[in-house]
Amino acid sequence: AWCIQAGEDPVNWLERVGDRLYAIHFKDFTFEPNGQFHDTVVGEGALDLAATLDAFWALPFDGSAVIEYEGDDAVEASRQCVEAIRAYLATKGVGANQ
Repeated sequence: AWCIQAGEDPVNWLERVGDRLYAIHFKDFTFEPNGQFHDTVVGEGALDLAATLDAFWALPFDGSAVIEYEGDDAVEASRQCVEAIRAYLATKGVGANQ
């Protein structure tokens, strides 16, 4: 989300610097016309979750991956973020423990 908020593309960033990543956090925003942003479940805002996960999964990554959500009802929204990521990975044949 911060990458998108800065006017950049997360997939391009992953392709450019992904082999040097030690940690990553997944976060998504919706944006109002005035630029104000709001946390949302990953994949329900500006983040192309499928493309980002595909680029991320292709990396030689052995670090920490976390979800960041700072909006209302963070526990429930974080659960939904985990479900969204797991659901997409399941379409790729990736299990929850991988």
